[in-house]
Amino acid sequence: MRGRLARSVAVVIMLGGALVAVGGGTEQVPKRYLFQDRSELVPSEPSSLGTAACADPAGTLHPWTVPITPNDASEKYYIDVSGAPSDLSGEDVKFDVQSGFASWNNEYNDCGRSDSSNFVFASLGATTRYPSLFEEGSGSDNCPEQPNEGMRLDGYNDVAFISLDGPGGTLAEVRVCAEFNPSGRDRVLEWDIAFDSAEDWQTTISPSAGVIDIYNVATHEAGHVVGVAHVSGDPDSCVSLNPQSVHKYLTMFRCSWPEAIVHRTLGLGDMLKLEYIVGVRPCDDPAEC
Repeated sequence: MRGRLARSVAVVIMLGGALVAVGGGTEQVPKRYLFQDRSELVPSEPSSLGTAACADPAGTLHPWTVPITPNDASEKYYIDVSGAPSDLSGEDVKFDVQSGFASWNNEYNDCGRSDSSNFVFASLGATTRYPSLFEEGSGSDNCPEQPNEGMRLDGYNDVAFISLDGPGGTLAEVRVCAEFNPSGRDRVLEWDIAFDSAEDWQTTISPSAGVIDIYNVATHEAGHVVGVAHVSGDPDSCVSLNPQSVHKYLTMFRCSWPEAIVHRTLGLGDMLKLEYIVGVRPCDDPAEC
């Protein structure tokens, strides 16, 4: 059975949730919560001495971390490569995106740690849909659940290359709509990932100077879908003088830099959080659990 956060954490998320009277009492009804986070580009690798990935146990869970039943709809997704650089092979782009998810399916690492993941993320093929969670809702099926508010749900998990903020800054963004149910099972309703189409992306095993590795960033974004947060949520953690930059070799380090491929495989902290989520090890941080 997959691990899960204590209900007290979900209650914090749901303080704004609706309350309804049931049998003379009060009961919270299911509430949708939209999570979004970005990976950022820094001009070069932070120069501070980083802890080796296999020796760094740091990690953070998302407060919305919920179990995902293997083979359910939350692990199936589609890929639109039409916005990727035209000089890249569409098949190579899809392969790198799929490889990012495979790193979490198979707990890929260079630490000699065995695979205990039971995630089975799989691409169902190509699409030309615009990722709906990046569009404002105009109907009733939105996240959060308000008519004509929030982001639009369309029932699909999509990965696409779209315009975000231009070259530099945001490399990619993930948005996850989760439903918290006080009287039953929490669930992920839908997620979408957008890569900034303005970046200089590349798919080769040894990226050229100045380009960004799709596989490297895809593994990071897939980690958010799994339920692992940035090892440090502070954008300034990416600068050389910030103590948090010692975590730069972990997949869930907030930032990436040109030519980086170190985040393709999982570090110790990434794996410890994954193993808690899938239920094979206890929580190592009571404040999160």
